[in-house]
Amino acid sequence: MAVMTRPPGTGGNSGIKVALVAFVVLTVASLTGTVIMYTYLSDKVQAAADAGERAGRAEQRVREVQAQLREFARMAVGEDTDELPAIRQSLTAAVEPIVADPKLRQANIPVDSALLTVLAEVYRQYQDQSQAAGDLLAERDQLRDDLQQMSTLTDASRQEFADKIEELQGRVREIEQQAGGNQEAWDRQVTDLTAQLDKASESAGQQLGTERQQRREIEKQLTDAQQRVQQLVATLASFRPRPDLTSALQIADGRIVRAVAGDQIVYISLGRRDGVKRGMTFAVYSRTRGIPEEGKGKATIEVSEIFETTSECHVTSTTPGDPILESDVIANPVFDRSRKYNFLVAGDFDLNFDDQIDDPGGEQVKAIIREAGGNLVDTIDTRTDFVVLGIAPAASVSTDGTETAESQELTRQREARRKAFDVIAGEARSLSIPVLTRTQFLHFIGMHVPPSGSADEISG
Repeated sequence: MAVMTRPPGTGGNSGIKVALVAFVVLTVASLTGTVIMYTYLSDKVQAAADAGERAGRAEQRVREVQAQLREFARMAVGEDTDELPAIRQSLTAAVEPIVADPKLRQANIPVDSALLTVLAEVYRQYQDQSQAAGDLLAERDQLRDDLQQMSTLTDASRQEFADKIEELQGRVREIEQQAGGNQEAWDRQVTDLTAQLDKASESAGQQLGTERQQRREIEKQLTDAQQRVQQLVATLASFRPRPDLTSALQIADGRIVRAVAGDQIVYISLGRRDGVKRGMTFAVYSRTRGIPEEGKGKATIEVSEIFETTSECHVTSTTPGDPILESDVIANPVFDRSRKYNFLVAGDFDLNFDDQIDDPGGEQVKAIIREAGGNLVDTIDTRTDFVVLGIAPAASVSTDGTETAESQELTRQREARRKAFDVIAGEARSLSIPVLTRTQFLHFIGMHVPPSGSADEISG
């Protein structure tokens, strides 16, 4: 096509330049926008590609996790599933009965414990049970061996017993044969023995009559002898000087050589050379009033330290308003510097004054006498110096109407003790031997008697 050309002119050239400039500017702007748009679009495409790649990796990870869950489900619960709630439900269903098992209750496994924890505890319980089962099996094997040994011994014993039985049966057969052969001879012997027995019975009857007559004569002699013994005892008692309690019980053994005012310590005139022992007790009496017949003193003392000629004593009881003074006398009927007195103890004693027998047979009283240096005797005679009498033993035992062999024996023993007590009390009176009651004895030896402890009466 032909282009029309304009004639050059000044105004026209300027417009063309402006148009060209504008065109260039617009072209550059358009190119710039295109570049920018292309760059932005390229970034978006790259971002989309990256997002797609990440989504692919995430999807691959999800598939791997699901595969792992499915594998875990197959291993843990035996199910082909990748649903976590289903797996959790199956695990809970498997764990709950295990935890609730009474045999595992002592393990205290929490319900929400992990499966491995439950398995570990179950395995530990299994090991314990296996060990116990192993021990039981070992014990069973040992018992089986023992049983086998016992069976062997039993078989041997059974065989030995059978052999013995057979031997005895053989002997029985021999004896039966001998018995059969000797039956006639035995019959003759029985006849002879019967005749001898009749003769012996007649002779025994005559001898029995003779022995009965001799028994009556012996009983008469015994009665006469007992009467003679009683006469001799009475005669002996008349020849024996009647003891004055003052001569034996109311004679002081020593005196107080020092009494510290306000102190519970005193010193007495008896020491090691006199045979005093630690723990020995004495009653303290006024030097002016002397020793009363009932033996009650103003105080009681107990030896705590022993010196050559003196002893230190601890005051165990006192009488208000009547203090221990120097030159007060002391006494203990068991103690004597020159000889040992012979004591006989009989009856039961209530030593703590609670109306209950706490010393049956007087064993504690005997121990007190023995520790104080006295001599104990079992029988009463002219050599007995003192008799300590307690409460007479009960002669019978109360029952509910039925008597057993044990209660009968106990009654017999108590009746024997009561009879012996009465005999001792009677002979003590016959021989004029001084008799001490419980309170007299405790007063004289310097042991504390409560204010409520009234004087005892002599039993028997």
